[in-house]
Amino acid sequence: MAYKGINGENSYNNKESLIEEQKDVVDQPSLIFRNNSSRAGVRNNKDNNNISLDIEGNKSNSGNSFSSQSKQNQRQKDNSQIKMHNSSQSSSFLTIPRDDTSQIVVNEKYKQNVIRNEQCIHVKEPLLKVRPKQEANYKLTFFQKLKNLIGNPDPQKVERQIYINGDIFPQNYQINQIKNSKYSLLTFLPLVLWNHFQNFMNLLYLIITISQFIYDLKVGYVYTYLSPVIFIVFLVMAREVYDNIKIFVQDSKYNQTVFKVLNYQNQFQEVKIQELKIGQIIELQEGQPAPADLLILYSSNINGNILIKTDHFDGKTKQISRKAINYFQQDIKKRQNDYLQLIDTDGYVEIPPPSANYSQFEATFYLNDGYSKYNEKITIENAIWQNSTVSNGFILGLIIYTGSETKTNMNMKSPRFKIGKFDLEANFLMKIFFLIVIFYSCLIVIIKGNIMSSIRIVIDFIRYLILLCNIIPVCLKINLEMVKIYFTFRINNDPDMEGVNFKDQNIPEELGRVQFLLADKTGTLTKNEMIFNRVALEQATYTHEDMIVMQSIIINQCQRYLEPLANYQLTSSNTQSNDYKFQKRAKEEIFRDLVNAMCICNTVSPGIELISRQSKYLGESQEEVAFVEFAEQLGIKLVTRNEDTIGIENCRENKDYYQILDLFEFSSEKNRMGIIVKHLSSQKIIYYVKGSAREMSELVIESSRKFINEESSNIGSEGIRVMVFAQKQIDQNDYNKWKQAQLNKNINVNMSSPLMRNNIQNASQMFDQFEKDMEFLGIVGVEDQLRDGVQQTIETLTLAGISVWIVSGDSMQTTISAAIQSGIKQNDQHFNIVKKVYDDIDIKAKLMYINSDRNSKKQILVMDGQSLSVAMEVDKKQLVNVCTRAASVLLCECTPQQKHQIIDLIKQYTDYRIAAIGDGANDVGMIQSAHLGIGISDSDNKLAQLAADVTIPEFYYLNQLLLWHGRCYKKAVSLCSFVYQRGLVIAFIELIFVGVFYTITIQIFNAQLLLCYATIFTIFPVLTLVMDSDIDINTCISFPQLYKSALKGRHLNLRTFFSWIWKAVYQATVLMMLIFTFFQRQYFLNIETFVLFELIFTEYFMIFSKIYQIKKIKWIQALFIGISLIIYLLILIFLQPQFDIGNIWTLQTIGILLLIILIALIPMLVIHLLRMKIEPTDDEKVLRSALNRASSEQLSQ
Repeated sequence: MAYKGINGENSYNNKESLIEEQKDVVDQPSLIFRNNSSRAGVRNNKDNNNISLDIEGNKSNSGNSFSSQSKQNQRQKDNSQIKMHNSSQSSSFLTIPRDDTSQIVVNEKYKQNVIRNEQCIHVKEPLLKVRPKQEANYKLTFFQKLKNLIGNPDPQKVERQIYINGDIFPQNYQINQIKNSKYSLLTFLPLVLWNHFQNFMNLLYLIITISQFIYDLKVGYVYTYLSPVIFIVFLVMAREVYDNIKIFVQDSKYNQTVFKVLNYQNQFQEVKIQELKIGQIIELQEGQPAPADLLILYSSNINGNILIKTDHFDGKTKQISRKAINYFQQDIKKRQNDYLQLIDTDGYVEIPPPSANYSQFEATFYLNDGYSKYNEKITIENAIWQNSTVSNGFILGLIIYTGSETKTNMNMKSPRFKIGKFDLEANFLMKIFFLIVIFYSCLIVIIKGNIMSSIRIVIDFIRYLILLCNIIPVCLKINLEMVKIYFTFRINNDPDMEGVNFKDQNIPEELGRVQFLLADKTGTLTKNEMIFNRVALEQATYTHEDMIVMQSIIINQCQRYLEPLANYQLTSSNTQSNDYKFQKRAKEEIFRDLVNAMCICNTVSPGIELISRQSKYLGESQEEVAFVEFAEQLGIKLVTRNEDTIGIENCRENKDYYQILDLFEFSSEKNRMGIIVKHLSSQKIIYYVKGSAREMSELVIESSRKFINEESSNIGSEGIRVMVFAQKQIDQNDYNKWKQAQLNKNINVNMSSPLMRNNIQNASQMFDQFEKDMEFLGIVGVEDQLRDGVQQTIETLTLAGISVWIVSGDSMQTTISAAIQSGIKQNDQHFNIVKKVYDDIDIKAKLMYINSDRNSKKQILVMDGQSLSVAMEVDKKQLVNVCTRAASVLLCECTPQQKHQIIDLIKQYTDYRIAAIGDGANDVGMIQSAHLGIGISDSDNKLAQLAADVTIPEFYYLNQLLLWHGRCYKKAVSLCSFVYQRGLVIAFIELIFVGVFYTITIQIFNAQLLLCYATIFTIFPVLTLVMDSDIDINTCISFPQLYKSALKGRHLNLRTFFSWIWKAVYQATVLMMLIFTFFQRQYFLNIETFVLFELIFTEYFMIFSKIYQIKKIKWIQALFIGISLIIYLLILIFLQPQFDIGNIWTLQTIGILLLIILIALIPMLVIHLLRMKIEPTDDEKVLRSALNRASSEQLSQ
């Protein structure tokens, strides 16, 4: 078939000729026309949702029209292709109606062959593309909306095709938003109730309340049981609503962040993160974190490469290089960087199902440009994962994964409801109390004897159960909910901790029970900013304090010599062996060459920030950037670098240019990198090498090796990273010979041939001579700056009994350096390193060996991610045992999954309480898994702080947060002790009452009075307990050993519980027997009245205890007890018809009541004072020491 244009011009005999003509064609925006012609037009085929086009002169029918489909026959109608029809009786052109709503894209090359009139347009071949004017349809079904409302939907584990214009098959509706709230609108009520009544204490009181609706089990008024339940649930729900709203507002603030997206009008428009969809093309500027997983279509850098920071993504300090997909980069380059037409590209990307694996990704790009077929393989080098940041320039990226399908979110855990250790302990004691009540209820039923039926036995048993245990659950729960709110309010409004936000009001007591603190390194302990520390030459050492001295050396050297290697004597004693000799040079000359080496031996390039337009250095390694910045401070500046040339400028504004001959990139096997350059002015060929002390000591002359090993060890012991530099001038002839040997080696690909083996051997021998007897230049130390107060904070936390671990995605070397700098490693401790273990037997042997060390508290376990992965598969229990016995643990090169998996393992096999602190997206899983998740709020990445239970601006806030506010655990224990003891007294009074009065199943107390006691009467005394402080904040921070007493778990255990029981038994017995003795006729009235008196004087006893410790009475305590007394009296007056209170207000009655109270309290007071004298607690010892010190200071003044 011949392809002809209008008037027969530009005819084509075959498709191949047409394709050749279209190779460099660029598609342009659409033309829309109206149709008034009955002979030709565009017709929609409603049967198959495709579009048919008729050529003028031919009648349209379904037989001679057809539509193209995608390679997988799943293309949507908005991307339909239209093939042209031809007639032998007419010229080949197309008539398009003006009222067509489709977008007709005409090839630029044939734009001049378009004929327009009022009714239609005649377009000459070749192929046209038709695209709907509207954007792709992303409407959600009702069930999809419902699923998104309930929570993040699960990732769809299927392959998909993503078209450049925004369409996707199969359709995906992942909403790209962050959800850290534990509840949604639909799940709030059921989840809150479920979580609340999972607690045994709450469930017990609910069952008791329900039982009061059954007539035979009723022992009081229903409302006296129901109202506390409603009040508690309302309080819990109000607290959860408040917490959830705070989290929702923070999430919304992040989800409302806008990015620029290329729309169908070939313009950028601002779109919120939560509205981003798969298939959209997004612009990512320098410094912006990626809001989703992207493929790089275009980079502003000429070569298409881009540097990416992944410190918030995987914790690595080293930047990585990525590149744009070649087709798009070259296509936009042809259009002179006009990337606005990018969305008109007719192609799609075939991508694999979403996966949590960061390091693997393969996809394919397919181009549909008429008859030609083009595809390009896509790898991880073309991808940017969510929360990665562009370091230089900007990119255009195609969104491929959003929402829960991104790598970051697939490595996270869903927000969960956390329960504190204190709540678990209180719940356990409630179960013990319930078992005791069951025992006494059975005992009473047995004593009662003559029961007519088994049903009556069950009924009486349940009634006794309700009588004995109804007061403690409701009273304790109400008070706990109130004090949790108070604790949280106090933390968030601490004037010394501005910026702290405690979000989870369920777990404030966890601050006082942390045993292990797992900390991220990059951004949490360190600032991720490398700075110069020192330079060590064989003849001198310089620190940052000697900056002026070093600058003067460089100035003098640049004035005297215009080229590197001054006074370097190059002689060849044996041309066969290339054994070069050089004489010792002055330290100033060597120092100048060292600074030159810092500028040249790297992969750093100078650049400019897009926003501030300030110059900066760009490089994959922060260490290399630090070297170049230090060289610039001394007066030697890197001004240009490309694939072939390096340009440096000295302080005299003289520029030197070096030709890059060979670059040997850093490898973990050799642990060094090198570069061979030619100084263009002097034609000197110089080989610069830098690397670790162990590797470099083998390359330099023998006289320098001892100095390198000793000095590197001394510097490294301070946590400073060490890099050794060396150089060697190479003779031109020797270099040419080596280069020729390299060329011969590459030509002979047959490894088994003798010639090939000989070439390889020759090339290796020649290069070994290059690296033999190199001139040692110096040792340069750089350090990763610690965040403010990190070292002092870790020292304090260690004294408090908290083991600090580092869990980092960075390399082992940098992690060890950070551990030394921060003080995690002490002088008497040693590292036990486990790395690159792949074998099950090997890891078992290593763990057994480490575990056999009796002095485990002197060792710090260091393990890389590979070894950790094998250990978690082979022997989890042994791994946990080894880690928890060590003084500290450093986990390096960890994935985000491994970070939370190690916490899950510790929780599975031990009862230790774990806190985790981090600042990046890779720390979210760890923060969510820990019992207490802490986020650093002073960070560019917001995901960690959004997922955390508490956020702090700086690491050093942990001192006050844990040591001072962690004492809320002890206050909660005091509260629990008070409530349990008062409840047990009432329970035993009820038990005595039932026993004395022939096992009757009625309450001794008035129902309204009992309700008030459980709510109103206890709230104000409780506030007295929790608002009091036995020590001040300075004493608390100065004596971190006080924190250890809470870690021992002695405050709330069976021993303390049984101590409460004997106190309650004694008080209940004294009260009941003495009141029965003195007030037989007014028994019921006076026992109710006495309960309050006993409660008030118990408070006085606690105040007296505080007076003994802190030497003062706080007015707030007296005020609250006075308020309780007034409320009690008012209630008695209000309920006067039910009480005969006239006989109470006599001196004789009041005197007897006071006597009974003293008899009930004095023995406990005496025992308390004796215990403080004979066996004081840690708190009491420290408090006594602090008071003695304060007294001695006052006397000295």
